[in-house]
Amino acid sequence: EAGLDRGVRRAQGTHFTPRAITERVVARALDALELGEREVASIRVLDPAMGAGAFLCEALRQIVGRAGLRDTPEARKQVALQSLCGVDKDAAAVRAARESLWAAVGDPSLDPAAFDATLIAGDALFDSPFRGETFDLVIGNPPFLGGKRIRTVHGDAYADALVALHPPANKNTDLAAHFLRLGFDRLRPGGVIAYVVTNTIAQGDTREGGLAEVVRGGGTIFAAERRVPWPGVAGVVVSLLWIRRGGVPGPRMLDGREVPTIDAFLSEHDRRSDPERLAENRDRAFIGCFLRGKGFIFDDRASDATPLAVMRSILERRPESKEVVFPFLGGEEVLADPEQRPHRWVIHFGDRTEAEARQRFPELFEIVERKVRPFREARDATQADKVHARTWWRFANRRPELEEKKRGLDRVIGLPRMSSNVVAAFLPSHFVCSDQLVVVASSSPAVLALLSSSVHEAWTRLFASTLGDGIRYTPSDVFETFPLPTATFAELEAHPGLCEAGAAFDGVRSRTLRELGIGITALLGRIARGDTEGEAGKVARAKRALDEAVLRAYGWQDLALARESREILQRLFERGAGLLAGQVLDAAPL
Repeated sequence: EAGLDRGVRRAQGTHFTPRAITERVVARALDALELGEREVASIRVLDPAMGAGAFLCEALRQIVGRAGLRDTPEARKQVALQSLCGVDKDAAAVRAARESLWAAVGDPSLDPAAFDATLIAGDALFDSPFRGETFDLVIGNPPFLGGKRIRTVHGDAYADALVALHPPANKNTDLAAHFLRLGFDRLRPGGVIAYVVTNTIAQGDTREGGLAEVVRGGGTIFAAERRVPWPGVAGVVVSLLWIRRGGVPGPRMLDGREVPTIDAFLSEHDRRSDPERLAENRDRAFIGCFLRGKGFIFDDRASDATPLAVMRSILERRPESKEVVFPFLGGEEVLADPEQRPHRWVIHFGDRTEAEARQRFPELFEIVERKVRPFREARDATQADKVHARTWWRFANRRPELEEKKRGLDRVIGLPRMSSNVVAAFLPSHFVCSDQLVVVASSSPAVLALLSSSVHEAWTRLFASTLGDGIRYTPSDVFETFPLPTATFAELEAHPGLCEAGAAFDGVRSRTLRELGIGITALLGRIARGDTEGEAGKVARAKRALDEAVLRAYGWQDLALARESREILQRLFERGAGLLAGQVLDAAPL
């Protein structure tokens, strides 16, 4: 492994796997095959993204041990040559895998070229090595690369070919999902996949293009560990996944607990698909503006940004520049600043033409031309890159639909896209929000109450994607599928009980943040540590009152949030299904 280019492999989404991981992954997979000594000795194993061969070497050790063979070079050679197959796009990795397996065999007389027919350089997804063959066991740590990064790293043609290869995968489906589909296709009936994956494998489009299709195709997830610390690297977690082609009698194991079933969400709820998006929630929540270039920003805290003094000087000399310079807010400010104040400003030419922007705002235009244009024009890997390079003075996406919805509102609701908590806060509507915020176009305290509630948080934690320990809030997966307690969004905005609870909660929280001089994340940390006295305690009590108001709005006063989150989720699923069917379920009267 030391001779391989770690930077290149990391960019492609591939990572080396320590033995502490390979050992447990392979052991459980072999246990599940339930083979006798003679059968184990003749099984076929494939690693479709083998890297330096860590999983294959582990499989060699364990197969020899389980087959009742004497642990001799001859026995290891027999298993290595007859049972183990691997593929990798990186020719250097293939050479390393051959050398690793040769060393594991321990027979100096064995020519490493003996592995040329079984450890192959190629793309397992398209080059079709071992075409027509099936395997007892498919193992490995397949590359994980976000769908949009596939296009950046490998180009448009490769990304489009992947989508065509594994429908219903789409442009957002992670590369790991394609390796999951490949592995399942290569399994014999009763065979097992055992993979190291990220937790995104069970989220959003990656789930629908991968795990959900495997389950629909007859795969049974019989064991999963959703949060396994990566040895020696703080803060990095992975998921371990074991799937059989066909049924599995008895209970499954989820995070070390026996459960009756494990679904494609890696939960025990037995859901077969995502909840559908609801018409009433459509066009209400939007991801903020995507700049694609830091040169638009004024900021004294970033060395590569234009200082605020330059901005002030321009605005003083050219007052018309105020038309296109706005406070700029991201998730960090919402979470860390006591009053959600921005420390950045941004140049936003809107949909003005190049000539209009240059003529009316020459000094601002010069900044953007000097700082953004070279950045954009240096990037042309995808069609989107080319479009952004041609319109370099504009944001990559200015969210005109959000601007339209904000018209007439003095405030909106912002939710940080990445956070360890689900947080909603009022923000002035004239702020430009970055793509690290989700903006809900409503000024209603009732909507703030619902989005701040534990009911909404439970839904979010189930359907949001994750990055490390953080939640990534995606409007299409979370907000648009979330069943409201009212028949319409307008009724929600006017709900008296929720308006009262939301206004009270917002008032208490805002005063507390100002008095303590801390941000929302720090405040939630105090509450989580049991600080229920003083100012933090007031916020905790206001939150409980808010949660009770939300349950009343749904007509679920019989439930207690702390003890019955599974029942709440089940009722949300049922309500969503009823709303989709056009059957507005009874809720508490307004």
